[in-house]
Amino acid sequence: MDPGGGAVLIETASSPTISSCIFTGNWDAAISCWDGTAPEITFCVFRQNESDGTGGAIHSEAANLTISHCDFLENHAANGGAMLGYAGAAEISNCTFRQNTADDAGALYFIFGCAATVRDCLFADNSATEAAAVDIMMCNALLERCTFTGNSAMQGTLCSCKMSSVQIRGCTFWGNSSLYAPVVICGELNVTLENTVVAFSQEGSAVGGGLFSDITLTCCDLYGNPGGDWVGSIADQYGINGNICEDPLFCDPENGDFTVACTSPCAPFTPPNPECDLIGAWPVGCGGTPVTESTWGGIKAMFRR
Repeated sequence: MDPGGGAVLIETASSPTISSCIFTGNWDAAISCWDGTAPEITFCVFRQNESDGTGGAIHSEAANLTISHCDFLENHAANGGAMLGYAGAAEISNCTFRQNTADDAGALYFIFGCAATVRDCLFADNSATEAAAVDIMMCNALLERCTFTGNSAMQGTLCSCKMSSVQIRGCTFWGNSSLYAPVVICGELNVTLENTVVAFSQEGSAVGGGLFSDITLTCCDLYGNPGGDWVGSIADQYGINGNICEDPLFCDPENGDFTVACTSPCAPFTPPNPECDLIGAWPVGCGGTPVTESTWGGIKAMFRR
């Protein structure tokens, strides 16, 4: 396979730090990292990089990659518009993925033995034929406190498929479009959704999977999705384990504010699911501060600290 690397090629067990750089208009992935390398990429911007193969901005193969506080904008590839992670490991945090495109996986594509963790990231207005934002195939992955908005695909905004074990925890999905499939598609093996909101999609049902899917939802709010909320293989999980179907009462989603009102059913420990902590990626941000009950003994203990 061609090593690529339109701007930077990282190989031979090297571990560079790349910080505060702008990569734009590169071909065959701006950065390519290979066997046993461990690059750290921080505070960089990747804009309008392309590949006719995999990974428009970053191609990582059997590498251990750390990315934080980076922006991926308008990148394109056949698979993985912003990034491909093949085997190895990827730790991605506090990044923005916006308007990236691909045939499969508009933003991130993790395949064949990759261990991936994605935290506190924004996926906005990415598009693909399949998996507008993230596709995961034969990998282990955790997505935590991420926001997905305005992404569109024929099949799924986030697609966990083909022998993958995936945790989706504390995430917010709003205004996404999946024409022929659920917004979150879950394939073979186990997928768990915890404290996650899937609301007001433009097209598609909320969550679904194939014949061999094992999907478990806990403290999730699925609401206002035109293809249905608690339908299909997950219908029997509505009303148990803190799962609800209520308007999450976002403060100003049209302008990108996905914090919730203090009266939101997604605020911590509020009816109709008082056993659940915050649901979604964003805390209470409007309508005052929610009040929680306290005992007099608890108040005295607080003042002793």
